[in-house]
Amino acid sequence: MLYTVGRAIVWVWFHAVYRLRVTGLENIPSEGGAIICSNHVSAADPIALGVVVRRKIVFLAKKELFRNRIAAWALRKLGAIEIDRGASDIKAFRAGVKSVKGGRLLGIFIQGHRMYESGLAADQAKGGAALFANRTGAPVVPVLIRASYRPFSRVFIDFGKPVDFSDWAGGRVGSAEISAMAERIMSDIINLGNS
Repeated sequence: MLYTVGRAIVWVWFHAVYRLRVTGLENIPSEGGAIICSNHVSAADPIALGVVVRRKIVFLAKKELFRNRIAAWALRKLGAIEIDRGASDIKAFRAGVKSVKGGRLLGIFIQGHRMYESGLAADQAKGGAALFANRTGAPVVPVLIRASYRPFSRVFIDFGKPVDFSDWAGGRVGSAEISAMAERIMSDIINLGNS
């Protein structure tokens, strides 16, 4: 309920303040679990993605955001999964897997933290999205966000074709395979800027 009401309010605000240009929404599965994997340029990115994607996205959110009681309450009501980025957070991983296997969209920022879009490179990719894809067999939808989020500026959000890692699902993979999967996703994100 909070997600639906909040999305409606923010949708109006976003469209009043920014000039949104969105492509590729048809690449998001209409049902079933999937991983929405984007670059990360601003703290506003989860809001932007939540506004333009009709289906609810469950985001992994760093534990630091949960230190404030009000923020923690709101994030949990919105379905965010608290994750400790400085450790192997098995609890958060299991919660993410459960969400995807339960047919939901899981939002992950492939660089793990905010970075300037101009600095995108395949070797910056973290393995989180690849690990979730390996465990769940769900498709990964690459997303490129280009935005300064200055008032009345353009915000470009491009969704690419889902990457199918189902052949890798459930099997044992090493760090080399996870890195290769992550770099493939990142390459697809970068290529969205060239199309």
